[in-house]
Amino acid sequence: MIRTLLVVSMLAGVAGAEPSGCPIKSAKTEDKIALIKSKSCAVVDDLAAACSDGAKESAKLADAATEVCRATLSKDDATLFEQLAKRCDAMPKSKKAADAVDDVAGCRLKAAAFLSLSASH
Repeated sequence: MIRTLLVVSMLAGVAGAEPSGCPIKSAKTEDKIALIKSKSCAVVDDLAAACSDGAKESAKLADAATEVCRATLSKDDATLFEQLAKRCDAMPKSKKAADAVDDVAGCRLKAAAFLSLSASH
């Protein structure tokens, strides 16, 4: 229960560190996704943000990063993630459709990354 409250609090607006720049120079989304999938959950959140080139791509990169983090979750944390993902999906939507998709994808990534990283400590 306490862990759920911590995650919900985190989703309410605690931001991560500012991204320092994308290490890949390719403009292709597929190349950026491949880079993200080759990294650990500890860095994919910042990497997705740094490599994004607009809301539509941001959501795709966040989804790829979420996959990386979800792969590290225990069964209990995966269940908790699914509950939190439903909350992300129910978030109030932005007026712009692309921003709404980006908000939901970002929320899901924050939940997966938090659960993954908190389990490793």
